[in-house]
Amino acid sequence: MSLPPELQEILTSDPDVDGGLLLFKGTRVRLFDYIMSDTVGIELDEFLAKFPEVKLEQIQAWNEWDDAQRQGKDPDDPYSSSHCWPLNIFPEKWIE
Repeated sequence: MSLPPELQEILTSDPDVDGGLLLFKGTRVRLFDYIMSDTVGIELDEFLAKFPEVKLEQIQAWNEWDDAQRQGKDPDDPYSSSHCWPLNIFPEKWIE
């Protein structure tokens, strides 16, 4: 999986680690876990308390990138969120 350059500082993917899911760099915490926590309304402080190895700066960088991807898209369209983009949180082998 090829990550956009601006995400390579905060995320990593290795087929030998957690099946190739995107992880916050330097941790075994999946991006998917953060996205799902955010989606169901878990507060950021609570997420960071549960996963202290994830840095606030990593979350902020992800959120900035995610927001930039959604600019100009219909906020009521559930598929306009990068939370649903096919890259992305799933390894390519899972979406072929």
